[in-house]
Amino acid sequence: MPYKGSAPGVTDLLGGNVQFMFNALPRCSSTSTRASCARSAPRARSARPSFPTCPTIKDAVPGYEVTTWYSFVTAAGTPKAAIDRLSKEMAAIVDTPAVQEKLRGQDSSPTR
Repeated sequence: MPYKGSAPGVTDLLGGNVQFMFNALPRCSSTSTRASCARSAPRARSARPSFPTCPTIKDAVPGYEVTTWYSFVTAAGTPKAAIDRLSKEMAAIVDTPAVQEKLRGQDSSPTR
């Protein structure tokens, strides 16, 4: 069932209206939910500190791999110089230790 965001899906999951969902849940601390598998490829604890023993979907379905990426967008027609500067500044922000630590704390593998 498609949802307009994670919140309604999680509400239905916790309410027993759906049995499972694919979602970016960095922590499963509730006693009413559990991670059955992770969609990321790495099994290493450093890649997924919240689920160190959780199998990946790829373990069960060879060749399966999904990645999530985030992007910054701007209006069409934005001058190339402005886009280049925004790209450079955003890369510098993502590369800071504080942002890297925050992303890893959310079980993300920060790359660019």
